[in-house]
Amino acid sequence: MILLKPKRLKKRFGFITSLFKSESNEPVEDIANFNHPGVAAEDKEALQEVFGFINELPQNQRTAFILARLEDKSQKEIAEIMNMTIKAVESLLQRAKQSLQKKLSSTEG
Repeated sequence: MILLKPKRLKKRFGFITSLFKSESNEPVEDIANFNHPGVAAEDKEALQEVFGFINELPQNQRTAFILARLEDKSQKEIAEIMNMTIKAVESLLQRAKQSLQKKLSSTEG
């Protein structure tokens, strides 16, 4: 299992923010036609898969993940936004990370 450092993770998935509508954090309608200079045509299928996995997370996990990884919010900020403790946010992020790693590893093998 490969774990990316936060800086590398941010660089690798930084373009994902464009996949969500800014006002609602809902996915854009047509990922297949998503154009970004950092996304080659052959990467679009993988991008769709990752985006789908993020979208399949339970709502609280998805919200915490998006705020942390895509909006670059601290755990304290996420706790305030979601009206929960920092420990609860930590737990949500850990479960989201584990779920995404499990889904990604199952598609690699």
